[in-house]
This record gives sequence, C-alpha cells and structure tokens, in this order.
Amino acid sequence: MRDLSTVERHRLADEWANGVELYDVPAIGCLIQCARRVPAIRTALICGSHTLTYGQLFDRVAADAIAEAGFASVGPACDDRPAALDADPEAAALEGLARLLAEITAAAEPLPAARPVACAGSHPDTCAQSGDCALIRHDLAEPTVPRLALTLSALAAAADDRRGVVADTRACRVDRAFGSADVRLLAARWDGADAAVEMLAALADGATLVLATEAQRADAAALSELIAATSATHVLAEVAALAGFADLPAPALPTVRRWDVTGTACPAILPGLLRAIAPDSVAGFAYTAPEYAGVAARGPLDGSGRIRPIPGARVLVLDAELCLVAPGETGDVYLGGAALAAEPAEAAADFLADPYAAGRLVKTGERGHWTADGWLVFAAAAPAAASATEIDYAAA
Repeated sequence: MRDLSTVERHRLADEWANGVELYDVPAIGCLIQCARRVPAIRTALICGSHTLTYGQLFDRVAADAIAEAGFASVGPACDDRPAALDADPEAAALEGLARLLAEITAAAEPLPAARPVACAGSHPDTCAQSGDCALIRHDLAEPTVPRLALTLSALAAAADDRRGVVADTRACRVDRAFGSADVRLLAARWDGADAAVEMLAALADGATLVLATEAQRADAAALSELIAATSATHVLAEVAALAGFADLPAPALPTVRRWDVTGTACPAILPGLLRAIAPDSVAGFAYTAPEYAGVAARGPLDGSGRIRPIPGARVLVLDAELCLVAPGETGDVYLGGAALAAEPAEAAADFLADPYAAGRLVKTGERGHWTADGWLVFAAAAPAAASATEIDYAAA
C-alpha cells in the first residue's frame, strides 16, 4: 500500500469523508408541534387495511404519556386499539409506530412524575418540587430514545434531512397547519430507525406515511399496486424491491415525484426503468446502515452506485490497522456523524473512537473505495452480504 501525500490524507480524512456541517436543525419538539397542528381528520399512517388519523395517533400518544407518568386518564379511552396485535402484523406495525412516537414525544416533552421521586437537588426526597427537579436533571444530558438507541438531536437531524429531500420537487412551500398532499411510502420494517425518521418527517409536514407490509416488500407486483392505490408521491425502498419492476408489464405510476433507492449497488437498468414508469420523477441513490438514523450518503441514480456523505455524516475507508486507504484501493467502510446510534452491548465491538477526528465510528461490514474525484463506491458483494449486520433496536 503506497504512502499518502498530505493533500490525499486531508481529502480522505476530512474533505471527502465529511458531509457539510449541519445548520438550522429543528428540535424534535418543534417537529412534533408541527404535526399536532395538522387537522385531526387527516390520515397520518397506513399499513395494509389499517389507518390512523392524526387525531387517533396523538390520542394514543397522549394516553401512553399519561400512563407512563402514572396519572389516571381523564380523556376518552382509545377503544380503537386492536385487541389481537400478535395475530395482525399490520395493526401491530401501526401500534408499534404509535408507541414509538409516544416514546420520542416523552423524551422531548417530559411530564413531571405523579408520585414523589428521589431528588438530586437540595429538596427532601418527597418534596413537591421533586418532579420539577427530575425535569431539570433530564435536561442536563442529551435525551435518548432507548428503543432506537438514538439521541433526540440525531433523530431530529435525520428527520429534517428527509423533509428536505422530499421538498426538492415542490413548486412552493406549503402552510404546515393545513398539511401536505404528500404521500410518502416506506418499504422497510416499522421497528427500525428508518421508519422513525420517515414518520417524523412525514408528520411534521402534515403528510401521510404508508408502510409497505413484509409481503408487499417481497412482491414487486404488490408493491406497484400499493404505490398506485395510495397515489404515493415519494417512495423509499431498497434496490431489490424496485428492481423487481423489470419483470412486470411496465406499470404506470405517474404520481411518484421522487424515488429514494437504498443499497450498496445499483443495477444499470434501474434508472431508465423508474423514469419510464414515473416520467416526471427524480431519483437518487442512497446508503443506509442499521447503526445510523436515516440516510448516511447519497449519489445519483445512474447505475454507478457512487455516493457522498450527506450533511452531518462522516464516512472513512480504512485498512485493518485503521489507516487511510488510497483512492482506488479497497478497504473497510466506517460510518460516524450526527445521527450515529448509541452503542448497544451486543454490537460494542463494532464501535470505536475515530482515529482522525473527535467522535465515534462504527464498522459497517461493507467494503469500498474512493474514486479519484471523491466518490465512494462499494465493493461487489454476494447478495447475502447486503444486510450483514442488524441492531435489535428494541433490545437497545
């Protein structure tokens, strides 16, 4: 392996590795307040035959928050909750997203405890101000969403980025109080960071989030029918899910304005295929990792699979000794940045201190190289290696 010049080292460890700095990232509480102003009758979430309006969704969030704080519920009960969630995965997905939003809301907008709690200040253990002191202690550290192993600032950065992506084909801004006509379709599991990010981005804009079921994600024809039936305007899906469109009679999906295709390799046929079925759409290629909230890097959907880090993200290509790898040479891909997850115990070995800057990195399990002009391209991998590592966010 050849020695690197000072200029090359600067490019590999700084210029190419870093997305631009984040700016004007809203707080999670601001995103939630935008969602609360959307008319209650507007549809918020769809999965299979089940739907939740904004009113129903935030009723559940309020009920969960009150129950968690130990208060008795004084409002209407949420009688529309499915009774047999285990037997109905679609209902379970919506219920899971509602509980996840409640968890995020509780971290962003904590309620004082209903019962006396131990006070870290100068008050007695059972003082009336102990609840307020708990809130003060809460604000001293960065709040974290345990199920996702993500801090609120990381989640906010990822959600705001997703909002910017979907807005890039709008003719004008819309009043969020009236909501958006957008229908965002996510072909991914409901219990990961991607779903949480998409949910927050959609709700903050007053849009509808459609979650494809496992069967729909595995069947290109079913996914195509779902996109058409819901008039989806924005689709986020893996390469494998969309590549199956090539085996179908060309579907017409004119409502789609943007495709976000995720993966590590892009079939050459895919860009032309998506343009043919949605002529007025734009498309982009993106890389996601279980250890990072939302998209970490993006590039053009041109069949090359080339990407660059998005704002707030950091990508390094290192060898076994954690040394920088020269352009054109293959190494291990490491990921860090603003939306990096916390370190769950079972995956702690994959996290390490960044050897070239302050912060932490995670070894993604992918291999790749930098091109001479600063694009990251992943090495060809066997199909089974496409999702090599997954973090159990529920356990985290």
